[in-house]
Amino acid sequence: MPPNNRRKHPRIGYDMPLSYSVSILDFTNLKPVEVFGRGVDSNEDGLGFFTDFPLEPGHVIRIKQDDGSYISASVKWVGEIDGRYRVGVLLYK
Repeated sequence: MPPNNRRKHPRIGYDMPLSYSVSILDFTNLKPVEVFGRGVDSNEDGLGFFTDFPLEPGHVIRIKQDDGSYISASVKWVGEIDGRYRVGVLLYK
């Protein structure tokens, strides 16, 4: 691995639609939001994807898997690109 590369694990292309949910605090109530995105890449610890929903670092999301089960993840970073959001999450194992 080149010394300039800060990534611990190699990325694998992941061009798939994904469905996830996040709970947003709406005044004093948590409001669940079902949202969609498009995968970009993945590794053994995380996932990168695009979404139209403005996630923030620290949000905990639940990603729906192909078998209908969910896996939880923590949003680590978000970048805005042309009105969409590029998100990096750390998967909880």
